[in-house]
Amino acid sequence: MERKKFGEPVQTATVVGAAYGIHRTTLTQAAKAGVLGRSAYRSGDAWLIKTDHPDFWEWLRGHEYHPRVKGYRKQQAAKAAQQRLLEEEGMDVPPQEAHEMAGSPTVHQEARREPEQKQQEAVTKEPPAEGDRRAAPSSGGDAPMDRARHGDPVREPDLVVSVVEDAVDEAAGATEAGVSARRQRRLIAYMDVRRGEGMTDAGERFTFGAQASLSEVLAAVPQLGDTNQVRLWLCGELPTDTSGSYEGWVLARELRQRYTTGARGHYLSDERPEETVARYRRRGSEQELEIRHVFSWFGTECTATEAYEAIRLLSRYLQATFGEEASAYATPALTFQALWTRLNRLQKRSFAPLPAPIRETIRSHAGQGRIELCTLPELKRLPGLYYYDGIFMYSALAWGLPTELAIHDSRNEYAGKVAARYRIRYTIPTDWQHLGLFMTPRDAITGNQRDRHTWSFPGAESAGQTYETWVDGSELDVLSSAYASIEEGFAVWRITILERIVFKAEKASTQKKPLDGLVEKLANLREKVERDALETPDDARLYQLVRGGIRNIVLHGIGTFNRSSRNVTYILGIDEPAPDGYSSRREIDDTTVWYSVPAATEGYSQQFDHPEWAAQVWARCRARMIKAALTLPRESIIAIRTDAIALTEEHPDWNTNTKRGTLRLKWAIRQSVNAPHTYEALDLLQRQQEKERDR
Repeated sequence: MERKKFGEPVQTATVVGAAYGIHRTTLTQAAKAGVLGRSAYRSGDAWLIKTDHPDFWEWLRGHEYHPRVKGYRKQQAAKAAQQRLLEEEGMDVPPQEAHEMAGSPTVHQEARREPEQKQQEAVTKEPPAEGDRRAAPSSGGDAPMDRARHGDPVREPDLVVSVVEDAVDEAAGATEAGVSARRQRRLIAYMDVRRGEGMTDAGERFTFGAQASLSEVLAAVPQLGDTNQVRLWLCGELPTDTSGSYEGWVLARELRQRYTTGARGHYLSDERPEETVARYRRRGSEQELEIRHVFSWFGTECTATEAYEAIRLLSRYLQATFGEEASAYATPALTFQALWTRLNRLQKRSFAPLPAPIRETIRSHAGQGRIELCTLPELKRLPGLYYYDGIFMYSALAWGLPTELAIHDSRNEYAGKVAARYRIRYTIPTDWQHLGLFMTPRDAITGNQRDRHTWSFPGAESAGQTYETWVDGSELDVLSSAYASIEEGFAVWRITILERIVFKAEKASTQKKPLDGLVEKLANLREKVERDALETPDDARLYQLVRGGIRNIVLHGIGTFNRSSRNVTYILGIDEPAPDGYSSRREIDDTTVWYSVPAATEGYSQQFDHPEWAAQVWARCRARMIKAALTLPRESIIAIRTDAIALTEEHPDWNTNTKRGTLRLKWAIRQSVNAPHTYEALDLLQRQQEKERDR
């Protein structure tokens, strides 16, 4: 068989299959079975094949395959009959037909190959220019929303990680109907339990009783029994059992006779129940069932129909920018990872993780956003309340992140304008009258060990006190804004550097700008969604969800680099085998055992183990917010929430900001209100303002 030439040796199973006339399912099944040897490996939800590897070529040479294309067998039978007729009449077989009958790619297969080549080109191009509507999802005069609604083909999101490829049926004489039935392997459904309504990914609506139990909901899902891989997206408010527990609802006791825990276990989140993921396997079958909430994508205020349409439209936008293989996956973080690995593969880039001790040090001492209620105790009434929010802040702070370690030592020396983290001892000046500068473990301030996993920002109320903490170089740079020079700031705050982790400058690094390209594309895509929304005001809600989804891809994608281990739960019958490696076991009744198992880190996931990137983006955001706060009177600051700040007075210079990373007015109450001294009181003021705005 002739060896095909590719632009780069590593290709997806789809591209390789199109080139060699092999159905992608055959390749993926061979890869999963291990018969492709070291030539195949997993990347996200796709199998990648090293086409120049001897293991692949050895498999290919011994492989005989008849493409499973609609009408193929009938077409080949007709060609064979024609060949026999020609032979009987003593006529020569036309060269083109002989070529096709010999098993070489047909014209139809060549036509299938062309879109794949275009797809490869698409992901290397910049997103369509603002004035060029031809390549955009809203091309041709139709809004993307309209085309998605009216059945234009769109690649649906796959079941990431737990995905099972379509079954292969190469049995001789199998009917196309039989093949089609066996290929019904996946189902995604969106449902709002509070409303008692749902919709499948095929657009089929279904209903059930409001506040139904999980078993009642499952009974209403169309084609559930014919599908091996099922994901149920919950929308709206979390459903609860009779005791008011969401965990009790999603881990329904009545399911245990028919279902056991799935292969990957349940993930139960105590802090955010919306992030809980329940995974089941139906007893006596291959069906895997996953239940999760759309919270990470759209929050808790969208209906099943809205979620369905938003995911479809979001996938179309991603495909327009990143190619046909792109789509919205199970979470924004997984979507970011899939896009990032794909771009790295095309650009032939890789980023080695830092040494494990360095990664763990950064992970253990890198807090996220600054969330601080700042209302002075003596304030009773406010003249007004003005809430300024960052414009896609993290997308403006993910540039030029470090990729290589230069120094790890205990030298008491500031390294200058290079990426670095410092463990410092500092003393708040006795005359300091403003907010604190440095994120510090709360237990160091309160002396209470229960506060060891939370953070504080000691300021004027702790003047004269000395603390130790880890800070980013960007946070130390804040001193140059508060004082004539950073050296003066070091002296006034009596800063001593106890430990340093210093990275190589960008120009000295082999690989550079790990996130710049992807984040820029997503930021531009978000702006395009905003422009498209202006053209279809009737669908403003849908575009708002898509816009928020892109924002979450960036936020969650950056956060996923600060990977930490977590446990998964298996709820099994007392007679069922215990899962391997469990750390705890608890019998919850006479027939059921609850196991906790540390989740394994797969080889694929190790490429995302870069806590230094997340830590620096978070620190840059904290630095930008405190720099803004220091330009304001202390008494005017009510709260800082990651990339937002609430003030008692308007800041007109910020009102017209449009640049990413700057602050703009999001909402305002231009009348006297009670001063909020709790987060709940601040949230209540915001909700009241939103109700007034929507009237």
